[in-house]
Amino acid sequence: MTISIYESFKSGMLYLQAHPYERYSILAAILALMFLLMLWPKKSTKANHSTQISPHELNAIAGEDVITTQLDLAKAYIEMDNLNLAKKILKKVIKQGSQQQKKAAQHLLASL
Repeated sequence: MTISIYESFKSGMLYLQAHPYERYSILAAILALMFLLMLWPKKSTKANHSTQISPHELNAIAGEDVITTQLDLAKAYIEMDNLNLAKKILKKVIKQGSQQQKKAAQHLLASL
C-alpha cells in the first residue's frame, strides 16, 4: 500500500483540524528549535591566523637559539607577504642578536 504525498498531507491537515491545540504544540516546537539554532555557536569559515607569538611559545619552538629562530620566522613572514610583522621581528633581532645575526637582519630589512 502506497500513500501519495497529497494523501499524507490531507490526513495531516485532517488530524490538525480534529486536534486544534496540536497545531500550537508543533508551532511552539518549531519556534523553540529555530531559537536554539540561532544560539548554536557558528563554526568559523576562516582559519584562526594569529600573527602574534608569545615569548613562551617562541622559546618552546626555538629552544636555546631564539634569535636564529626569529630570523627564520621573519623569512617565513616575508615569503607570506606579511612584511609588517617581518620588519618588527627583524628590528628586534638587530637589537638583541649577535653581529652575524644583526647583519643578516639588516640585509633582510634593507631588501624589503
